[in-house]
Amino acid sequence: MGTTGRRKLRFREAIERAPQYTDAFLNLGRLYQENAGKDADAVRKAVAVYEKVLEYQPDHSEARYQDAVLLRLIGEFGRSLEQSRALPPADRDRASALAVRCADHAGGAKRAETDRAAEKLLARRDLAEADVLPILPTPGGARPGDLAVSTAGGAARARLASAEGRRRVGLLLRRPRGEPTGARSCAR
Repeated sequence: MGTTGRRKLRFREAIERAPQYTDAFLNLGRLYQENAGKDADAVRKAVAVYEKVLEYQPDHSEARYQDAVLLRLIGEFGRSLEQSRALPPADRDRASALAVRCADHAGGAKRAETDRAAEKLLARRDLAEADVLPILPTPGGARPGDLAVSTAGGAARARLASAEGRRRVGLLLRRPRGEPTGARSCAR
């Protein structure tokens, strides 16, 4: 058993001994997220872990935010939006949470909501490229090129685009409008 396997085992043992040991749940969820590239079920396992925390601690912001992020990755945009909306107002309006909401709307092909969320996101003073890159591209039936143009324009104005950011946005801008992107590229 490798290091990751031993860590998972220790977190599970801690949870068995203390079924509401939130830190063990959060660490297990993070471990699943870190290993999503190696385990096809890791994202769903992490969702289950975060939702377990929310069963006994529904106001836990980190568990709710991480659940929203992961639900978006697996294309459950409606459920992700529900989790985002349930965040406390201060957390709901953080740049990272706004980016998830923007991507959820785009994934659900809700153009007006996507544009409003993108505008609110781009107005954030604390906006960082790390907040924008995960939403480029978004899987689903939305027009990712439209979202990319809006987000890239705002990112360029805010001088956030790194070489990797410019490369990813450039790939999107070359894609024909309306062509959906794959979920794999969203997981970056």
